[in-house]
Amino acid sequence: MTFFSTIETTTMPLDRLFRIRPEVYQGMVDHGLLPRDRKVALVDGLLVDEETEQFHPLSLEVYDRMVEHGLLTKYDKIELLDGLMVEKMTKGDRHVASTYFVSEALRELNLNGFHVKTEAPIALPSGPTGLPSVPEPDVSLVRGSGRDYLGRKPGPADLAHVVEVADSSVRDDREELARYAWSGIAVAWLINLSDRCIEVYEQPTGPVTPAQYNVTTIHGPDDEVPVRIDGREVGRLAVKDILP
Repeated sequence: MTFFSTIETTTMPLDRLFRIRPEVYQGMVDHGLLPRDRKVALVDGLLVDEETEQFHPLSLEVYDRMVEHGLLTKYDKIELLDGLMVEKMTKGDRHVASTYFVSEALRELNLNGFHVKTEAPIALPSGPTGLPSVPEPDVSLVRGSGRDYLGRKPGPADLAHVVEVADSSVRDDREELARYAWSGIAVAWLINLSDRCIEVYEQPTGPVTPAQYNVTTIHGPDDEVPVRIDGREVGRLAVKDILP
């Protein structure tokens, strides 16, 4: 049985989708994580709705329960994007260095009741496709302290600012900012290593199509980039100190 010729993956290339093992599929069945009123088959490691012949998307609840039941582990390098489990991209040395530089620089600011998270999951209940995502921004500014999130992931109302670092994936990363704009996250930075600049995106449209940021500014190596939380500037970072 092969459905892939009829399935359209509008948000993610087929080769990026995470293939689950048969024992994980059986665990989903055993724990009641698949719908009872329709048949969801495992086809080449992917969940497919036999009635619609489309990929079966996961809800935030099911994704979390897969982790709770040990069906997904720390060895599974994945994110939930638009309801689909997607393999995380390998990060090069320059990517890792820039993530460290920007996170440390942000921690030195007076963040006014926010804290810095690095490569930590956030929960976006909906997005441009109408499906949920649990991306892991390279850096995020989150309201409150880490102890406020012992039982849940930060959501859109908790996030003031997200940062993504991009090298060869600049175009894809720009497109994926639409999820943040849809969720109303006020500020998104794209640290563009290829062009050695920081792209700052502000004034999100919220849940409309197309979801986007209405204001974009580019800051080069000789510039300082303002850090804004709830519309207030809390400091400035030298771009040259963030670029590797």
